[in-house]
Amino acid sequence: MPRSTWMCESGLAYDKNQSTLLGEHVKARMTASGISSILPRISVMEPRIVSCPAGNLPSGSRRTRSVGFALAALVALLSWGTPSTAARTESNKAVILLKRISVALDGWGSTTTQHYTANGKLNGADLTGTFQIWEDGDRSREDYQLGPLVSHALRLGDRYFEQDGNGDVRELTGPRLEHERTSLFIQSGKFLHEPQRSRFLGTRERDGIVYDLLQIQAPGGDAETLEIDDRTARPTHIMWLANDGLTMLNLGDWHQVGAGHLPFRTESEYGDSGHGFTQDVQTLQTTTIPDSIFAPLVGRKTPLEHPVRIPITFRDNHIFTDVQIAGRVFHFLVDSGASSIVIDSDVAKSVGLSEEGDFVVSGAGNVDGYKLAHLPELRVGGVRMQDLVVGTYPLDDFDSMDGILGYPFFASSVVQIDVAHQSMLVYAPGTRVPEGDRFAMIADRRIPEVKFLMNESVEAPFVVDTGNAGDLLLFRPFVNAHAGLVAAGTETALSAGLGGVMESSLTKLDALSLGKTTLYDVKTELMQVNSGAFADQYDAGNVGMGVLKNFVVTIDFPESALYLNPSVPSPH
Repeated sequence: MPRSTWMCESGLAYDKNQSTLLGEHVKARMTASGISSILPRISVMEPRIVSCPAGNLPSGSRRTRSVGFALAALVALLSWGTPSTAARTESNKAVILLKRISVALDGWGSTTTQHYTANGKLNGADLTGTFQIWEDGDRSREDYQLGPLVSHALRLGDRYFEQDGNGDVRELTGPRLEHERTSLFIQSGKFLHEPQRSRFLGTRERDGIVYDLLQIQAPGGDAETLEIDDRTARPTHIMWLANDGLTMLNLGDWHQVGAGHLPFRTESEYGDSGHGFTQDVQTLQTTTIPDSIFAPLVGRKTPLEHPVRIPITFRDNHIFTDVQIAGRVFHFLVDSGASSIVIDSDVAKSVGLSEEGDFVVSGAGNVDGYKLAHLPELRVGGVRMQDLVVGTYPLDDFDSMDGILGYPFFASSVVQIDVAHQSMLVYAPGTRVPEGDRFAMIADRRIPEVKFLMNESVEAPFVVDTGNAGDLLLFRPFVNAHAGLVAAGTETALSAGLGGVMESSLTKLDALSLGKTTLYDVKTELMQVNSGAFADQYDAGNVGMGVLKNFVVTIDFPESALYLNPSVPSPH
């Protein structure tokens, strides 16, 4: 479900009348950030709808200040050079800039800016809400409420946990963890004392003001760019690549807090949609924080006394099943590549749901009109899910589909999909041992991401996407970075997805190994888009039902595991 996480931090006591701290819900698509312990995290509520060809609708949203600005920052973000005299000169410039920042923000990362509580107001996407943050050195907690969404984020040392608006808890282990590490490295002020982890990228002029660009990368973290006002040596933006676009966090209204300085206003933008979220601190104070605040987050459990078998329909390489809402039966796409449950807007109105907010989501392109609603109950066969936050969106272009059954359906149970026998088996974690090859699964983004081997030489992460009717998609950033891995496409194809039509070129991959099973001459679409969910910067591509229908697929989010077992055709 759309959700987003923020992470703000500061220290000492402030009153709304004296100052404000604005974090960020990171526009309809949070993903983490931070600076000086008072920055928002961006990710506990993020709407991510990844729409796949032939009608698959995963989920997401994006935004950026200006295309030119985003491209310039992106070029800078990716411009790691070869060591040389010029590189040493840039290193010296980085050291000088770090010293200037340290003087300008005396005390950044001091004890008083790492131990505090703060609360305030959030708004964005036509929604309003509140937040509360506890920062205590090597641990922190953030609670957010925005419209119908309630989310939590917890950091314990180098471990990060998030609980989304539907109560599902995930520990970050993939790209989101890399971002959190660098975010903390910056906000703690540690980067000021480790110049070897910074690189001067040059300057940029905007509105007559010169800004310095400093790339920073924490141990085990991603590379992020800090923009600094050359006049004051104060940071103005943090920028980093997330999924298919550039996320920007605008820092402003700096205040002295005890022995340190903190930005009391932040604004976030993701991609090129132009929407943003704001966070205003009402009060901030240093205080002793009880250990109970940092107790482990407890996720919701789907009540399952015994395994439940659910009939499915396999049509045009898509999986459909019936769901019940308010006593009525609807036809939903079973989509592991969707981070939310999405209900057609007309269906939502017909069952009396009240829609809230106005998000932008990313699929084949950025689209407006994605809203949230509270759903008291949804039944899928004998599986009952209660008190859900779902997305609503007009699905008029997708025939015979009333909604999308995404991540919340998979989140707290084990789901086994057997296309050959037209059924799904849903059972409680730990009650059965799944059959087949086991793959470690990254679930940071609430979609199953698993590493597979191509041409016996290149291993890379893929989205395992039951909502995609194709065999294999390869995203442009990955293809560009692996010249020669796959032949250029010989013909062009058009695919429909949430947000529009996408162009791809058709070719074949020599070999795709999924555990002990290797498939040869795999039909492959080389996606030609440069933005949206199908230009992802992290995943190589997307494995769809053209491949997955040959297996019994078991998705175990609670244990972060995927199982593939070659299927036996039904005698019928």
